[in-house]
Amino acid sequence: MLTGHLRVRPDGDALEAANIAVFNNGGKQDRLVQQAAVRKVKANIKMLAGYVQAESGGDPVKIASAAFGTRKVPQPPGPMPAPPNLRLVITTLPGELKARWGGVKDKRLYVLEISDADVVPANWKPLAMTSRNFHLIMGLESHKPYSVRVLAVGSLGVGPWSDVATTKPL
Repeated sequence: MLTGHLRVRPDGDALEAANIAVFNNGGKQDRLVQQAAVRKVKANIKMLAGYVQAESGGDPVKIASAAFGTRKVPQPPGPMPAPPNLRLVITTLPGELKARWGGVKDKRLYVLEISDADVVPANWKPLAMTSRNFHLIMGLESHKPYSVRVLAVGSLGVGPWSDVATTKPL
């Protein structure tokens, strides 16, 4: 239990009366009174929350006993993950493929590479940089297999490459 004394009138009665007036009449003046009552109640709750925090010393059990919730402590983000679910979609136009993949949190942009031969490191060529999680690849040779991979770059650095997707355009 908290031991200090703080007298705050939450003004719930004023807010309830304002809500009833808005429900019954709904005029502009009634809404302004309601908004002012909401601001006052929020300010009082914020003051009470500060008081509970100060008196409890941050103890989550004491904070919960005063019917307040505790905040989740921010954690540093982990490493940048690989973009998930990369797939190549064949379009209706010859020599075109559409690459799509799942989004990555905290990314700034995606880097795409393409290979038209074996998927060994020497065969990958830069394709595009984009902030979207899709890219239209044009000017490809029809009926030739192409492989694509993507990585995310963000505030956490450069992530690993995604799985490789391979298909042949029309």
